[in-house]
Order: sequence, then C-alpha cells, then structure tokens
Amino acid sequence: MGCRGRVFDRHMRPEHIAQYVDKADVYAYGEVLSIDPAMQREYTDGVSLTTGEQFPTTDFLLGAWLRRFLEVGPPAVDFEHHDWVKHLLDLEMKRPTELPEKLGTVEKGQMSAPILSRNSVRFARNHDTVYNDVPFYGLGGWGQGSAQVAAAWLLAAHDGSVLLLAEDVKKSMVIKEALAYRKALRGVIEGLVPEQRQTIRTEIRVMESEDGGRPLTICVACRVDAVDSDGKDLEGGALLGFAVLNPHPAGAVAFEGSTCLQQRGAGDRTISTGDQKVVLHGDGTLNDPLHLAPYEAWVSVRQAPSSSPAHETLCWLRLSCFHL
Repeated sequence: MGCRGRVFDRHMRPEHIAQYVDKADVYAYGEVLSIDPAMQREYTDGVSLTTGEQFPTTDFLLGAWLRRFLEVGPPAVDFEHHDWVKHLLDLEMKRPTELPEKLGTVEKGQMSAPILSRNSVRFARNHDTVYNDVPFYGLGGWGQGSAQVAAAWLLAAHDGSVLLLAEDVKKSMVIKEALAYRKALRGVIEGLVPEQRQTIRTEIRVMESEDGGRPLTICVACRVDAVDSDGKDLEGGALLGFAVLNPHPAGAVAFEGSTCLQQRGAGDRTISTGDQKVVLHGDGTLNDPLHLAPYEAWVSVRQAPSSSPAHETLCWLRLSCFHL
C-alpha cells in the first residue's frame, strides 16, 4: 500500500481492535476474510475512528467482482449485489444454489461495482488468496497475468487503499507504472483547494466485445468540478488523469476514445507519448487510435494547469506487462 501502519488480523474481535485504533497514530485496517455484509458490519460499525470515517476493511467482494468482470465479461456480474453475495456464500459452503436473476444493468449502461466504502482496502491478489488452498469466492488461484490488470484498475481510482503482494510489484511492470501514475495523480489532487477535493470522482467506461465476453478496453478517468475562464461551471468537470487497460491475454486492441474523457466546451489537448503525440478532442475521441497489446495499459495525468486549456499538454506513461 505504500504506507506504514498496522493490520488487525482476522482473529481479533472488533471490541479488541477498538482499544488500539484510536491510540495508534498510524494507518490501520481490519482483515475481514469474508464477503458477508453482516460480518463486515461487525468491524465497520464496531470500530470508530476519530476522523469520522468508516473503519477500513479488506474488500473481498470487489476482488471477486473484478475477476469475473475481467475474465468472463460484464454479464457475469450483472446481478443485484445482495443476491450475488448470497449465491457466492452458498457456493463457498457447498450449499445448493443457482445464479441470481440478471439485473439488466449491462444493457442499460448502469452497472456499478460493489465497493464497501470509499476508504476500503482493495486488492486483486493477497497473501491469503495466493498461499492458502481456499476458494475465497473465486479469488483463489488468480494468476498474476490477469490480476495485474485488476491491480492497475484499482490503482487508477482516486480513492481506497490498494493492497499489493511484493512479488507482484517486483515482477509486473504494469503495477510499477500504475503506482507511479497513482503517485502523480495524488500530487495533482493535493494541489487542489479543499472544496475541489470534495468533488473528485472516478468514472469508468468499458468497450464491450460483441460476444459479451472479456471487455476490449477499460477507461478509468478521474474528474473534478471546475470552472472555465469565464467563471462558469464546466459541464462534466475537469479531467485530472485517466488510464486505459486492455484485459485480454492474447488480443491487441485499438482505443479511439471514451465518453468519460469528454470535456464539453474544451478545445483539443495534446497528449505526449514519447515520440508520438496524440490529440484528445473535447468529445473524448482521439485523432489517432492508441494500440494496446495484450495485458497492456496507457495512463495520462495532468501535469499542471495550463493558461491555454485548448493546448493543455498531458503526459502518458506506457505500461508494459510482465507475462507469465
């Protein structure tokens, strides 16, 4: 996670954790190895923080959701979250169960990820899912190749804490570069006034495959409320940074833009990609497509406010993945 602190093991009860959290002047979170909302609430409600925020715990449901989304496709997680959790718990306990009824959010473009809280501890692989012979709701046995894309997705979001295995960081260039992107993005966010920070959000858009399988590209954009040169609210806000991911293990893909990159009323902006320069139009499209190899990603983060928004330059980092 890039920080020093304490993790409270799953064997510690909430009332015991509560005795330490406020006395320890360090970051702390609870290790809850379950997707059961009732068990999570024992810790999130049973431990209070002086900051007023919810006590952070490990977000196992989000990890399970990400794996199916990336490896099978959006329809594989198109369920009401509570019904899907019950189904996964039944599978884990080897009880008879059937998949819940499809919710229909894929067709409507209204799918949402099941995030515990804005400060939850998120991961694709952790020491429990990798080193224990336990299914963990489908997270067990997740290979580093596909999981690194999920880790990059999590790192591209503006909130949450991301838990990474040291061996994954060492082997995966995409994770290393995603960490660099997150650090750069945090630097931009810290330069905003407090009122603006309250409006930061992450928007995600997916280009689906025709067969409904693995998504072709995933665009993760960080935006914030802003005003134009005339002091008027900028519709959709300002773009602070974004990442584009190709989750496919074998197929290359061309990224031509996304609606989450739109800035209505904004002019063209130049994106420097080494020797190549790509222009991002106000409607979110690119003048030339970016070609992503299997398990490859591109990220862009705003370097500094420009006196001429129409010619604002953003810097890209190419994320080259380690293939296993």
